[in-house]
Amino acid sequence: SVQGSTAAAAAPTLAAIPGSTPNEVEVTASVSNAGTTLKVACVPATPSLPTCPDATGAGITWTPADDDVALQIGTTVDGTAMVAGTSYTCYAAEFVGTDYRVC
Repeated sequence: SVQGSTAAAAAPTLAAIPGSTPNEVEVTASVSNAGTTLKVACVPATPSLPTCPDATGAGITWTPADDDVALQIGTTVDGTAMVAGTSYTCYAAEFVGTDYRVC
């Protein structure tokens, strides 16, 4: 999903594994485009996954990430605590201001 730009942009990459801390996921994202801020977000996995969580809105928080640095995440994009044994889908997005350019 591209917001705020009609130019094609390469999507960031993301790898996620079970976290070293209970009830967390470890994600590592890699930025693809200069001039963007890398952020990650996770949602509970469902049979019909969304293309990408909304960039902004009530209760939505993307977690800032550093390029190629593992990050422990213990809450979903809406702030709900993760639960052991539940599957999650994580996304990486490159933001320009409050909108993501590419996810």
